Amino acid sequence: VLELGKLEKQPDLLKSVLFALILHIEEKMYHDKSGIKKLCVIDEAWRLLSGSNETAARFIEKGYRTSRKHNASFVTITQQINDFYASTEAQAAWSCAETKIIMRQNEKAFKDFLVKNPDYFDAYQQALIKSFRPSAISGFSEFMLSQGAINSFHRLFLDPLARIMYSSKASEHNAVESLISEGKTVSEAIEIVAR
Repeated sequence: VLELGKLEKQPDLLKSVLFALILHIEEKMYHDKSGIKKLCVIDEAWRLLSGSNETAARFIEKGYRTSRKHNASFVTITQQINDFYASTEAQAAWSCAETKIIMRQNEKAFKDFLVKNPDYFDAYQQALIKSFRPSAISGFSEFMLSQGAINSFHRLFLDPLARIMYSSKASEHNAVESLISEGKTVSEAIEIVAR
């Protein structure tokens, strides 16, 4: 797990670190003979799918096209389906992905996606995706799981500790960080915020 967010203010350093990281991952993914299953997960992938960093975009496309034969997988996480249409490499990643999880979408962005891709989801799927509510209101996350041509709809319920661990809500994240800076362990801080 590598957090590169702090390097954003140093774009040249970020490019160098990203390039070294890509070389390291490719070595582990494609040349490791141990037989161990490998998984490369890229969160906030919109930054790399835009096409502005050609090396990163090609890396992601190559991963989606070839990782299966190396006992490996790629996962990219982004906010909007439209992010997978930002470049030809991003489109390749989307079309090569056998499994897709579609969560609540920004209403306007989803509408724009449907205008450009009217037949991608059938009317039933569109209606259900549009009906997904924010988890803060419903108490659970809703999503569509696509596995090839099979689609199903689900609700994800988390226990209070897991909910805090996976939260992207700034107030909860800051509360945990504040408790850690006061000397609490990560586990203690998460439990206090969860309570």
